[in-house]
Amino acid sequence: MSRDNKSFFEQVMLMPWWIGALLSAGSYIFIRYIVPGFFAGGSHMLTQAVSKATPIIAGLSAFVFAGAAVLSAIRVAIEKARNDH
Repeated sequence: MSRDNKSFFEQVMLMPWWIGALLSAGSYIFIRYIVPGFFAGGSHMLTQAVSKATPIIAGLSAFVFAGAAVLSAIRVAIEKARNDH
């Protein structure tokens, strides 16, 4: 039994493109709007740092998943073009 050691990014690329798009939107909404709610009202330095960092992290996660969605769509288009010829 061989073990498949693909990264999470590679696994998302192998899924349909719309799953990557959903992950992109979902991760952005979760990290940008829901995670700061867990840290709201805190005066601790770590709490303030997390609250300030979430917009940046949300954008980066959305960008990564959107990239995986685009690469997945390209992969499907290439496979379709090969099968048509």
